[in-house]
Amino acid sequence: SGGSTKDASTLVQDVYHQIHTGGVMGAAVGRNVHQRSLPDAIKLCNALAAVIVDDADIKVATQLLM
Repeated sequence: SGGSTKDASTLVQDVYHQIHTGGVMGAAVGRNVHQRSLPDAIKLCNALAAVIVDDADIKVATQLLM
């Protein structure tokens, strides 16, 4: 746990690959969410939910960051 804050797009891509390649069931991303402004945190949560819950493809998920 811990570590530095990642770029939102990189984080979403990392989580996508961990789920679809590594077969994990979720992600611990609290620090990467809480260290952002509220509007950016909401966008990031929506993108992560698209990947983790909705099984969205990476292009759809990263568009939610815009």
